[in-house]
Formats: sequence, structure tokens, C-alpha cells
Amino acid sequence: MANPEHLKILRQGVEQWNKWREEQIEIRPDLIKADLHKANLIQANLRLVNLGGADLSASDLNWANLSGADLSEANLTEADLLGSDLHGANLGMTNLIRADLGSADLHLVNLYHADLRQANLRGA
Repeated sequence: MANPEHLKILRQGVEQWNKWREEQIEIRPDLIKADLHKANLIQANLRLVNLGGADLSASDLNWANLSGADLSEANLTEADLLGSDLHGANLGMTNLIRADLGSADLHLVNLYHADLRQANLRGA
């Protein structure tokens, strides 16, 4: 399960989260199986965050930094990832049905068994 302290900071908003990430660069946040359904995470620094099994369905992750993040088995159904940096992320067995990945950086992304039905990959 997600680290309650990390989840509490994220729920305070992206500005507070990004500030905390800048101050705590040695911490790799743990948001395993976090319920982030419909979360506003625009431009969030989620680099190297463990989001395995998290519910990010219908969340707004436009321009978020998810490089190196573990999103394995996460639910990203109808998530908006426009312009997101997913470089080196693990999206193995992730649900990306109807997700918008337009212009996202997908270099070196693990998409093993990811469900990309009706996903927008234009410009990715």
C-alpha cells in the first residue's frame, strides 16, 4: 500500500508535492495502489515514483514527469498524459484504454502486455 505520508503530501496539490520533491531528492516516493482517480496532476514531478497498481483513471497528467516511474498494473483508463515524460517508465500490464498519450515521450518504455485499446498515440 502507498506510504500515507507521501499520499498526504500529494493530496495537498502539485505545487506542494513538487516543492517537497525538490527538498527530498533522496526519497523515492511510494504510491503503490494509491487511489488517484480523477486526480489533477498537471506538471507533477512523479519521476521514479512507485505507482504500481495505482488507480489513475481519468486523471490529468498533462506534462507530468513520469520518467523512470513504475506504473506496472496501474489503471490509466481515460487518463490524460498529453506531453508527459514517460522515458524509461514501466507500463507493463497497465490499463491505458482510451488514454491520451499524444506527444508523450515513450522512449525506452516497457509496454509489455499494456492495454492500449483506443489510446491516442499521435505524436508520441
